[in-house]
Amino acid sequence: MQRALRESTDVPLGVAAAAGELVGLAHVAAEIANESLISDAAVAASLAFAAFQSARLHVELNAAGITDQAVAQAARERLALAGRAEDLELIVRCTHSLACRTP
Repeated sequence: MQRALRESTDVPLGVAAAAGELVGLAHVAAEIANESLISDAAVAASLAFAAFQSARLHVELNAAGITDQAVAQAARERLALAGRAEDLELIVRCTHSLACRTP
């Protein structure tokens, strides 16, 4: 069971890292995109943030069940490198504000 819990953090950690990066890329796209595409970038940021939140939940729940605290802490640290939810949410809000100001 412990091996399964340790391994079960790998895929969500990869998802969290990719999703965190995608939130930033979506924001950049919204800043430089044609006005008709800004809403698409805002939706992409929202979906990427949802993927990040889902992956974060999986990692946190699985790490809580790992008895080797060093392994659990390593998973939490890798998650922290993927991004802080508060920071990513702020980027999503900024992206949405770009979409909302277009005529």
